[in-house]
Amino acid sequence: QVASQPGAAIEEVTAWAWVESQSGRRTEALRRLDAAPAPIRVSPRACLFYGAILAEAGRRPEARLYLQKAEGQPKLLPEEKRIIERARRLAGPGI
Repeated sequence: QVASQPGAAIEEVTAWAWVESQSGRRTEALRRLDAAPAPIRVSPRACLFYGAILAEAGRRPEARLYLQKAEGQPKLLPEEKRIIERARRLAGPGI
C-alpha cells in the first residue's frame, strides 16, 4: 500500500541509494539516483539524501544545489539534520 501513495517510489529509490552509499557502494547509489525520474530532484527529502551522496562522491556544486533544496523542508528529523551538516562540510563553501 505504501507504494501506491504519492512520492512512495521516490522515497524507495532514495532509500535504496542511501543504503548502497552507506554500504560502500557509492557508484551504484549514484547510478540509481542519476537514472531516477525527474521528481526525485524536487522532493526535499530525496534531495537531502541525493545531496549527501553527491557530497561524499566529491560532486560538490551539485551537492550544494540539492542540499539547499533539502534545507527548505519543514520538520527535519534530527538524523536528517546531522546528514545535512556532514554533507555541508564535505560540499565546502557555498551552502
